[in-house]
Amino acid sequence: MGKILENKHTLSLVKVSCADHKLDVLTKSPSLERSRIFINEDLISEDKHELRKEVQKVKEERKEGKWEIV
Repeated sequence: MGKILENKHTLSLVKVSCADHKLDVLTKSPSLERSRIFINEDLISEDKHELRKEVQKVKEERKEGKWEIV
């Protein structure tokens, strides 16, 4: 997406045909840990808002000394 410039990072959009393929790609993404390639799921705005609320809740719980995972 966007212009390809020398020495610059570019964003790529990949569409998959079904949810199973998406799940396969997302579960294998940790194997790219040191390659400077990041894979994230594209969420709709309502899901992003819900995820932000969950992350905020986890941060508050961790401040209280509890261990929470989203």
